[in-house]
Amino acid sequence: MTARITIWLLVITCLWQRAAASDTLVVKKMKDLDSIAVMDHAAIWEEKAGRVEWTTAIDQPFFRKDSLPKYIWDTYGRGRQTLWVRLTVQNGMDSAVPMLLVFSRFAYYREAVAITSNDTIVRRPNYYLTSTRKEDRRVITQTVAPGEYITYLVRFTNPSNNLYHDYFIVTSFPSFRKARMITYHASYADYIAQIMFLAVVVFITLHTLAQYLIRRRREFIYYALYTVCVFLYFLNHLELARYYDVFFSYFPFIQKQASTPLNILVYFTYFRFAREFVDFKALVPWFYRVIIWTERIILISFVGDIVIDAVFNNYGLAQSVFIWLRIALLAVSFTGIFLLLTSGKKVLYFFGIGTLVLILGLMLAMLYMYFPNLDPLFNRQNLRYMQIGVILELLCFTSGLS
Repeated sequence: MTARITIWLLVITCLWQRAAASDTLVVKKMKDLDSIAVMDHAAIWEEKAGRVEWTTAIDQPFFRKDSLPKYIWDTYGRGRQTLWVRLTVQNGMDSAVPMLLVFSRFAYYREAVAITSNDTIVRRPNYYLTSTRKEDRRVITQTVAPGEYITYLVRFTNPSNNLYHDYFIVTSFPSFRKARMITYHASYADYIAQIMFLAVVVFITLHTLAQYLIRRRREFIYYALYTVCVFLYFLNHLELARYYDVFFSYFPFIQKQASTPLNILVYFTYFRFAREFVDFKALVPWFYRVIIWTERIILISFVGDIVIDAVFNNYGLAQSVFIWLRIALLAVSFTGIFLLLTSGKKVLYFFGIGTLVLILGLMLAMLYMYFPNLDPLFNRQNLRYMQIGVILELLCFTSGLS
């Protein structure tokens, strides 16, 4: 009888260990914690019957799939379903380890829970207005004792758009700090260049407003609006880095959606300024009508991008529309530049040259965005060409007025 009980206990123990091994990731050395891809080991459960608290969700029948990100896309597509993601990690080392759950900057989880035997951390970020920095939203730190388990439970809505699996990891604090410092030092020169450029744009804006107060000409107001849009566009780009929290970082949803709309506003304000600065109605009447219709199309594209991306949840289509918009604007811009350069007027000649270098900067930025390995100068910093074009356009514009 005793032997039979012993055999049954051994069988149950083996089964339990097998279940634990299949559902739990055991970390036996620090190197294993360098970067654990959550979606390679996690299980998921779909929340179908309304809002469920995490205390209820954790007991639901989670399941695993090979190539889980592909399964989510194939199953849910652009749907706005709600999924819970669960991963359990055991500290198999002899010492306590600070473990970090790290999200992508655009991983918009609704709720994240880190559960150990001694403590539970619950995060429910507000993505419309928050006082929390990006780094505090995207990193959850919990110290795990030797032999202890930590369970991560994360709730996502619209998973195909908000669950960025490429940068969704569990790591240790030393590995995280090392990776962060490598990224910081590698990008330090670019950060300094971005800040210097923003400072120049601020000076341009103040100088343009001063010109308006002196000359009382409306084109200076439109040029100031253009430079403000340029400033906001590049400030948003700067704040995508984890180290800077200035304005957009405290409006996460706006920051995620703002890049293309701000770019479109840059185009619109420049065309509006050009129409105010150059009397196209007298110079080339047919092109004046072209500019009017171009401005209307840009505004429609501005609204359309927001609707397609944010409402219909189709970022790919929004980007395709944006590409065709830029191609159309290039055709209109080069036509206008040709008319300015052949007008025979010195001021318009300088303005045409400035617009030409601006357009060339935009074209190079767009080219190297899609083919970054071809960039011979700025090592995947394609927006630097756009910035150079902005600065040269300013110099040509001010030279033409002097």
